[in-house]
Amino acid sequence: MKKNLILAALLLLGSGCASLKKTSNFTSDDLSSDELANLDNLEPPMEMIMVEELPPPPSADQYSSPEKQKANALADTTVYLSSQLEVGPQLYYNGQNLAFYLEEQVNKAKAEIKETGAVTIRAVVERDGSLTNPVLVNSASEALTKHSLAIVNQMPKFRPGSLNGYLKRAYVTMYFTW
Repeated sequence: MKKNLILAALLLLGSGCASLKKTSNFTSDDLSSDELANLDNLEPPMEMIMVEELPPPPSADQYSSPEKQKANALADTTVYLSSQLEVGPQLYYNGQNLAFYLEEQVNKAKAEIKETGAVTIRAVVERDGSLTNPVLVNSASEALTKHSLAIVNQMPKFRPGSLNGYLKRAYVTMYFTW
């Protein structure tokens, strides 16, 4: 029984059997001459071949310096989704977040407008916190869109989102309920 277990282990290990023989408590006398001949002809399992063919690790000169990383981060013009960032863009104005700010602004403007409906606008929060490129996603009417865009154009600056410690451009979606 012990002999069969050892042989099975050797067959599974393939090329690693030599190191197993040296550290195990059995000798080659425990195996028949046919079993010993088969051990020399074993090919390593596929997993071992794949591990041996992995590319070498990158050398130290392939890593960027902190100055180069910062320059790359500042040159990055990608606009990220909030979910892709460690910290998404945020608006804090007089202790209020974006939803409360928009609700307050809509309530102030409702005196001028008698229509009701919803408007959704998406914009880009730049690294300096300003809003650019507002895009209408959904609107109930043209008048509501006009007033919603007026609120967006008068908004205070946001805290921009960040990724790996660097400020990033990111989309923000604003929902106006009239």
